[in-house]
Amino acid sequence: MSTRIGYVCTESWVGTAFWRVLVLSQTPKRYRVRTLSKASLPRRGWVAVGTEVMVPKDAVTFEKPPVKCGAYS
Repeated sequence: MSTRIGYVCTESWVGTAFWRVLVLSQTPKRYRVRTLSKASLPRRGWVAVGTEVMVPKDAVTFEKPPVKCGAYS
């Protein structure tokens, strides 16, 4: 799989936020992504730019989100 830009979607009581990420690889159920901006991820809190994490495939979209990316920044 080649790397490509995607968006991780997080939902909370505040609303929905989309965070830009670089998708590096995949497993059957998850993507390994590198954050391109400071992001708030479930069970991890705020993660710094360049942090590599595994996220569920359901949370990643490759289409431009309908709202501003990184709503909390």
